[in-house]
Amino acid sequence: MQVLAFLVSFTGLATIAVVLRLWTRQRLRSAGWDDLLIVVALAANLVLFSCRVVEIQHGLGHPSETVPASALQTQLKALYLSLPFYHLTLLASKLSALALYTRLFRLRRVLLASYSLAGLMCVAGTWMVLSAILFCLPVRDFWSGTTPQPRCLPKKAVWLSNGAIQIATHVVVLAIPLVVIPKLTLRRRVKAGLFLLFGLGLVVVVISIVQLITVIEILTRGRGDLSHKSRTTALLASAEASASILCACMPPLYPLFSRACSRCLSLVNAGAGGQGAAAQHGPKSTVSIHLTRPVIETPVFFDGFRVGGGSYSASVEVVGSGERERERELERELEQGVSVVRTVDVVSDSGEYLADRGEKGHGHKGWGRW
Repeated sequence: MQVLAFLVSFTGLATIAVVLRLWTRQRLRSAGWDDLLIVVALAANLVLFSCRVVEIQHGLGHPSETVPASALQTQLKALYLSLPFYHLTLLASKLSALALYTRLFRLRRVLLASYSLAGLMCVAGTWMVLSAILFCLPVRDFWSGTTPQPRCLPKKAVWLSNGAIQIATHVVVLAIPLVVIPKLTLRRRVKAGLFLLFGLGLVVVVISIVQLITVIEILTRGRGDLSHKSRTTALLASAEASASILCACMPPLYPLFSRACSRCLSLVNAGAGGQGAAAQHGPKSTVSIHLTRPVIETPVFFDGFRVGGGSYSASVEVVGSGERERERELERELEQGVSVVRTVDVVSDSGEYLADRGEKGHGHKGWGRW
């Protein structure tokens, strides 16, 4: 039961993360290929989870001597079916991360690295999925229990090479944003948040390394104790697949986390100092607008606000004290317009710079009305 609870918790977290990601993208109207790929990864992971449940029900983790031959054969069938979906989950989640990089970091070197790595991963992923499906010819030799297996691929060479490829690609996919983020013109707090979100991929690397070590131990001990020793490997493989989906979903969930934190802080500040401020200064309303300019060197997390063919993002926060008087004052201000003291340069897709005067050039500093 503990093993099943472990699998359910990891798979459930991955499913929740994908649902929240799709909801966030739908609210911002910014869905892309990276979202489609993460859905493919989740579907493959659910099939992988089903195979693990079948393995557990047929003696996974118990010594082979205590497992009936028919149950052991069913367990091996589920293992055979799980292998291609395990590789497909990892491939789709990493391709989703690379597709996300091409949307966030519009740098030539990032685009070149992402597209090149995606091509190599497609080739390697195709080999890993096909080698899992056609590991033995005929395929029933995989679970028949006959030894030796001359019509099967060498397990040690195939499984170890596939594990090494997975670890290497995990590391490269993780390294791309961590190398780019320090060079972005962002505030330290924002950089720290991005480092945290993208750095979660290190968990996947650690799990993948530990899993490869357990595979080596199983291969060196032989087939006799396969059912007992493969439990740890099966759990680590499922955890790696679910963790890869979770880590790929964290950066797209940045707007959701940011809004939730802003609202929590607003509630705390309002509860702590709202009454005192109202007594000292009387009812008042403040509208603060935060703008993010999507230039080439800056990642774009919002695509919902567009100007002149380019993309822009904005969030509005209203803070203040007082009840109806504050609302009425805010309505009057909104009817007149909101003044923003900010240097605003909006770059359109055609290469023009749009400013408050509508002239070409490097934009103009001053007041703008929205």
